[in-house]
Amino acid sequence: RQGGYRLHMERPSLHLLGERHTGTNWMTDHLVDCFDGLVDIVRGYSDWKHWFQSEEENDRGRLSDSSVVIAQFRNVFHWVEAMRSNPHHAPIHFNLDWKDFVTKSWTMPRYDE
Repeated sequence: RQGGYRLHMERPSLHLLGERHTGTNWMTDHLVDCFDGLVDIVRGYSDWKHWFQSEEENDRGRLSDSSVVIAQFRNVFHWVEAMRSNPHHAPIHFNLDWKDFVTKSWTMPRYDE
């Protein structure tokens, strides 16, 4: 309390973003070990941690000024090989050799169309 009024402070949050195969699950576990109880650990910001994030969510007041965003990256050569070995959310990229994998289009029809 200050001056007879209760100060409202939002609970701070850490938002982890990273592509598939970048170690976001491992990092989340460590963030929880370090900060659990002090801050909220969230896998994503305006959307799931692997997807594009939207400023529109922030415009609607969903996101807080007490949020800290952490972007996680991995060596690109190791990341490409990990994705080629197990292309999460990319069904048309399974079982391809390296050249076909990196040159194949990353577009695909939406499930709701």
